[in-house]
Amino acid sequence: KDIGMTCGGIVRVYFEAFNVTRWNIVVFGAGHVAHAVIDILAKLDCRITCIDPRGEWLARLAPSPKLTKVCVTDMASRVASIPEGSFVLLMTMGHTTDKPILIEILRTRTFPYLGVIGSNAKAKRLRQDVVDAGLPQESTKAFFCPIGLELGSNHPHEIAVSVAAQMLQVRG
Repeated sequence: KDIGMTCGGIVRVYFEAFNVTRWNIVVFGAGHVAHAVIDILAKLDCRITCIDPRGEWLARLAPSPKLTKVCVTDMASRVASIPEGSFVLLMTMGHTTDKPILIEILRTRTFPYLGVIGSNAKAKRLRQDVVDAGLPQESTKAFFCPIGLELGSNHPHEIAVSVAAQMLQVRG
């Protein structure tokens, strides 16, 4: 003002965030419940990776820019590539396919959330498998099984709501 050069205009400042960490979720399995869980999670601010050996099941997942589909026969081989801090769900075809992934994770990685779909009977069996694999007793408490909050029925979408709610609860 003192030299007569006052602009009087308007200034707009725009910010664009880079390298903002999104919630990273890895789902092993592309079955009915996994589909329902992914449908719910895809509406949240997250990145989802779904790993399954069945390309036709992966193809049925609704396309989303938040979803990466990985078709691989040896799912346990993908454990090393999971980003740190990921939430991990094991929802494969059954105990035989969940077990090697779980054992590999417990041997080599730690995640803030690790869940395996199944009943109390499956949970008991998995915990015994962990001990039989020579892992420390504490490892039997390092994962959720059954997964989800105790609410709703056994309908895939109700299970999905309870699983997403539990993951949100753990994430805080």
